[in-house]
Parts: sequence; C-alpha cells; structure tokens
Amino acid sequence: EETSIIGNLRDVLLQARDWYMNELIHLESHRLKRFLIANNWSVRKSKSAILEMIKWRSQENIDTLSIRGLEHHIQQGKNYHSGEDKDGRPLLLMRTHLDTADDPEGKLKFVLYQLERSIRLADTKFSWFVHCGSFGMYNCGPSHINLTRKLLNALTNCYPERLGSVYIYKSPWIFSRFWKIVKPWIDPITVKKVIFIDGKNKDVLKEYIPANYLETEYGGNNTYQFDPDQYLQMLYNEEDEWIKKNIADMEVVYDPTT
Repeated sequence: EETSIIGNLRDVLLQARDWYMNELIHLESHRLKRFLIANNWSVRKSKSAILEMIKWRSQENIDTLSIRGLEHHIQQGKNYHSGEDKDGRPLLLMRTHLDTADDPEGKLKFVLYQLERSIRLADTKFSWFVHCGSFGMYNCGPSHINLTRKLLNALTNCYPERLGSVYIYKSPWIFSRFWKIVKPWIDPITVKKVIFIDGKNKDVLKEYIPANYLETEYGGNNTYQFDPDQYLQMLYNEEDEWIKKNIADMEVVYDPTT
C-alpha cells in the first residue's frame, strides 16, 4: 500500500505542473515518502507541501547556492561538517561563540548551503552539534531570532524528516531565554530530537558521537584542526564536481520512480 500511495502522489504532482529536469529529483520515492510521513500520509497535503517547497527553492535559488560569495562565514570557523553521529548521519558542528551579528541573509544562505551539502554527502538525515558555551545576549537579539524562525520554517516545510538529532552542548542560562522564544515554533516531534548535554562530563558526548569523529576539545580522539583555507578549497573542488555531474545528468533520461 505504501508503494501505491507514493505512486499516486507522484502521478498527481506530474499532472499539477511542468517539471524542469533539475526538479525531478524531488519526485524520487524516498523523497516523496518524507513528505507523506510529515503529512500523515495525506496525498493532498503532501502535494501542496511539495509544490510550495519547489516554489520556495526557486525563489531562494537553492539549486544554485554556492560557497563563492559566502567565504567569510567559513573563515569564522563557526559551522562545518565534522564526521558523523552514532547513527551515521552527517554531523554539522556549530560554534555560537564564533558567530557575529553581521550579514543575517548571508548567514541563512550559508546554513542552507550546509544543509544541502549534508544531503549530497548522504541522502538520509543529518544532525547538528551546537556548542553554546559562549551563547550571549546578542544571540537573543531580533536578527538572530528572525534568522532562527526562517531556518525552522525551512526545516519544517522544505526538509521534512531530514533532521536526525540536535545536540546542544554547554548551554548557559541565557540560552533558556532563547529556547523559550523559539520552542513554540517547533513541532513536538522535532523538540524530542533536541538533546541537552551540560558539558560537565564529556564522556556523555560519546554516547551520541563516535570518539573517532568527536574532536579532542570535546573529549574525543579526532585531532582535526579546522583550517578555513583548506576547507574552502575542498568545497570549491566539490562544488565544481557537483556542477559537472549536474550537467552530465541533464543528458540522461531520468527515472524518478527509483
């Protein structure tokens, strides 16, 4: 029955509009299933959600997001991929103390770029490890609250069933104020994915992140030292290969039923 519902959803979507080649990936069975799960297997609601997602991606130019022009966000070292969590999901490490109040729109584009990269790395779920040790008053300011709301809307409406876990590490008292503001915007299922770790015992982190991926700063065995120039070059090379692959894929007859 599950296969039949997915096929039905694909059929009504194909009838709803003309589809560009780069959009057909969103009609793959496992991607449709994510929207169906998020919408209690309602074909009608899932169709509406997917069409809105496609519209949003076009308006925000998601398919052409590039690290070029966002380099200063990498230079800050505040958000980068750092291995996997215990469930094999790509892990994004975020250090709030390295964040600044400038360029909120670029900041959102940068986070969305990293989410898209997570999906390219492993088309499953991704997780976040958020180091909040120096979370301050400015993190609770209007620009950060607005940014958080936009990101939460994107995660809920355009990336359903993509978030694995969020590990909040060493959150100070001021974070509770921030959490009180944003928690009502998060659906209850997602709230359960947020895990608070106080930082008093770093060994607790190893219950969620394998020691070989966990950086030594957090009690792991990973001696990696973030090098922004090296990381940027890797992203440049990766992006160039991705563009070549997309061009090659345009010449292939695509079968979204797989």
